[in-house]
Amino acid sequence: MRVKVSLPTNLLIVQVVFSLLEGCTCEVNVLLQTLTGSVPPGNYSYYKLTRGGNIRLVLRTLKGDADVYVSSTTLHPTYEDYDLKSTTYGEEIVDIAEMLNRPVGIGVYGHPLYQNDTSYEFDILLDTSEIEDPWRTENGKGEPSLGKLFAGEDAENESLLWKVFIGILKVAVDVMI
Repeated sequence: MRVKVSLPTNLLIVQVVFSLLEGCTCEVNVLLQTLTGSVPPGNYSYYKLTRGGNIRLVLRTLKGDADVYVSSTTLHPTYEDYDLKSTTYGEEIVDIAEMLNRPVGIGVYGHPLYQNDTSYEFDILLDTSEIEDPWRTENGKGEPSLGKLFAGEDAENESLLWKVFIGILKVAVDVMI
């Protein structure tokens, strides 16, 4: 015996969208600046980052091999003194969390294996995706609660959205049964 279930078009579209988005995170990176430069073998080129927020650094080596070192304690990080690093061959990606103290020192190191200068292109991106912060307090009393890191958001609107989502899921389950 075969049972045919017909869902309203709107409900079917919502169900398909939610199933596609399940487990996905919404990442939105805004390009702030692109820098190009070169560094002699065994030396560093330094940059200072003062901008707040979650920052993603993408370093593409055009010639040679460049590595990137990041520090919140010194403006001249090295391969011995750093907080974050990326030392792969090819594209280097470093995510600098908003909570890392500013200014942040960024060092681009030219690997000594190459005799000529290492040339690179350096993208600085602002990550505007929403990140869950399990320790954020919404009531100001020190009690942890889940929430978004964006300032000025309204917890009641989020709650309303959640209620609508649960309602749609209940209808979908009822129709399927």
